[in-house]
Amino acid sequence: MGPFTITDEVLADIERHVAAHPAERGGALLDHLDLPGLICLFIPDPSAETSPVSYIRSDHLVELVHLLEQRSGYRYCGLVHSHPAGVESPSGPDERALENLLDVNPRLQAVAGPIVTVGKPHLPHHLELPSGKLAFYESRRHRHAAQL
Repeated sequence: MGPFTITDEVLADIERHVAAHPAERGGALLDHLDLPGLICLFIPDPSAETSPVSYIRSDHLVELVHLLEQRSGYRYCGLVHSHPAGVESPSGPDERALENLLDVNPRLQAVAGPIVTVGKPHLPHHLELPSGKLAFYESRRHRHAAQL
């Protein structure tokens, strides 16, 4: 999975808060200063603006992540959200959102942008979840989202 690794605990949280629900739910992914690239915390975003085909993170999530970064060793490293069945790649708006995250976070060289959807894993960058799969993508500076 490129520069990112994800813990089983985070996968379980993504299952519970995202995969086990209808599409277009999500949240923030964080690593730690002591373990860069190890995604070890997931913050769900129940206040997000959603529709059956879109997820826009909430201001509340942004504020919470900012507080965690100020008060702990956690660092924002990406955003996960779910897509409807059959859509396992980032959309154009998803790619632009990941690129924007890089623009507003100059310390980051890459951001994680995994997509949760239904179905069995069938590609190397897929991870199995009880309710479907997580297709792992990232965006790097000066590069569009790419499968890992």
